[in-house]
Amino acid sequence: MALLKWDNNYSVSIEVIDAHHRKIIQILNMLHDAILQKTEHEVMEKILGALTVCVEQNFPEEEALLRTAGYPRLEEHLDSHRNLSQRLWNLQARYEEGDDLTYDVMNFLTSWITEHIMQEDKRYESYLQETMQRSVASPAA
Repeated sequence: MALLKWDNNYSVSIEVIDAHHRKIIQILNMLHDAILQKTEHEVMEKILGALTVCVEQNFPEEEALLRTAGYPRLEEHLDSHRNLSQRLWNLQARYEEGDDLTYDVMNFLTSWITEHIMQEDKRYESYLQETMQRSVASPAA
């Protein structure tokens, strides 16, 4: 049973980034289902691995789009990504030490969705849309 379902409120109207956001929601739902089935300890390594892929592959792709578009708040956004990455590395270190991370990872994922996606990423949505529309309207000669 999904805790959170994708809808357009999470969209930034850029399909490649929306696909990343869908993945975060899938990971949250995977953890939620595992908690309900009392198998969270068995899937924690898989969840942390999936989050690592998100950080290592998706952040650079998003950052490249923002850099190419000349996003004026790029440095602030990069700081936000560094913060999320550091929080994930800290969780992984604790996991390796044997800590029970179930609710810490749930809180991490929830804040990633509510604070990062719904606030930080939403800030660049209209800027990227306008930049893309301008580049389509006036292609380079």
